[in-house]
Amino acid sequence: LRAHFLTGFPWYFVGLTQHGYLPMIQIADLGGVYAVSFVVLAVNGLVFELLAGLLPLKATWRFPISFSRKSLAIQAAAVVLLFWGCVGYGFWRLSQDADFSEGPRLALLQTNVAQEVKNSKHDEGAEGASAVDEICRQTQDLTGVILRENQNPDLVVWPETTFPWDWFEAEPGTPAGYLPTYFTKDRDESSGIAKRVAGYSKAHILLGLNTCEFGADGRKDRFNSALLVQQNGNELGRYDKVHRVLFGEYVPLVETLPWMSTFTPYDHDYSLSEGKRWTRFRLPTSRGEFRFGVLICYEDSISPLARRYARQVEDERPVDFLVNISNDGWFDGTEEHEQHLAVCRFRAVETRRAVARAVNMGISAVIDGNGRIVALPAATWAESKKMAAAFTATVPIDARTSWYAQIGDWFAAGCAALSLLGIVGTFVRGSKRRA
Repeated sequence: LRAHFLTGFPWYFVGLTQHGYLPMIQIADLGGVYAVSFVVLAVNGLVFELLAGLLPLKATWRFPISFSRKSLAIQAAAVVLLFWGCVGYGFWRLSQDADFSEGPRLALLQTNVAQEVKNSKHDEGAEGASAVDEICRQTQDLTGVILRENQNPDLVVWPETTFPWDWFEAEPGTPAGYLPTYFTKDRDESSGIAKRVAGYSKAHILLGLNTCEFGADGRKDRFNSALLVQQNGNELGRYDKVHRVLFGEYVPLVETLPWMSTFTPYDHDYSLSEGKRWTRFRLPTSRGEFRFGVLICYEDSISPLARRYARQVEDERPVDFLVNISNDGWFDGTEEHEQHLAVCRFRAVETRRAVARAVNMGISAVIDGNGRIVALPAATWAESKKMAAAFTATVPIDARTSWYAQIGDWFAAGCAALSLLGIVGTFVRGSKRRA
């Protein structure tokens, strides 16, 4: 329910606690993180029943507890087989490194911009100009690190909304009268800056920014976007965030209940429109063309979004890897940085696709299709957060397929159906006894 209600927020799932135990989490490519949660709860349920069956503990429970030795023996055997079966499957999957090939070389920029600075970048006057200067200084310095070390990346990835200028677009056929007077000037300015950035970077760049799009019906949409720009400055594609953060990027029922806006972290309307296109970017390199999908911010916690990129959709083949761009400046050095990286590991295992992360304030990383962290900006997770850094890594391309990517949450749906049947059966048996 929590993963779907009001678009969902699947954080702190039980299975996520096992992210560091790689043999255990490999079953996520069969049933998702829900399958890992099931194993954890099955083991804990068995331990509880064994402890609750002890005489000293029986008197502490409000409800009568009775266990038969035969029932406990069957449950114990089933749980032990389940546990070791999952671990055995995990070791088998982890032994398949030979299926990895060398992918594109990515330069990941990790800015360290405080959230209050990012919030000020669109302000008028000196405060807004100072915020833009700070963001530009960091991105230029970090790109300079890559250039000085001659790392020659195929793609430079910026974190979410780090490009401080809005990107302007108009749908084909939009009458000139529907466009604001500043449209052409601002569009040319942002486009020119993006071209200069690409030229300076000497590589293709993936920019995190906001897009203002004007429609032929007079509509104006504002998106949280990822824009791929070729080294020569030409636009290669744009992805607009599909899953918006509740209260951060949209407010439910705000038209009917205006007071709901009091729960947003902003003192102004920051509502964003929902993206409509599942863009599969094409990245030309000297080793051939690679395809990748982008997950923006918390989208890397939504399994169905990553799954969509990892399977064939109409004439679009699965992507070769995933990119997550995020702004974790809200976390300001807390343990939520580590939590976000832990959540993202499951998307790599579920889809058997490497994930490259470029995150403001961290933790940026490259995760292979087995969930291993193969690149970080510093030696440890703790040292890799709340710091500015730039590093280059080659993305491992996983040639394997994933049952979960193809079928989805069949396991979770089956568990939910059985639970519902059990609840209904309990009421039925109770009514028969009363009768």
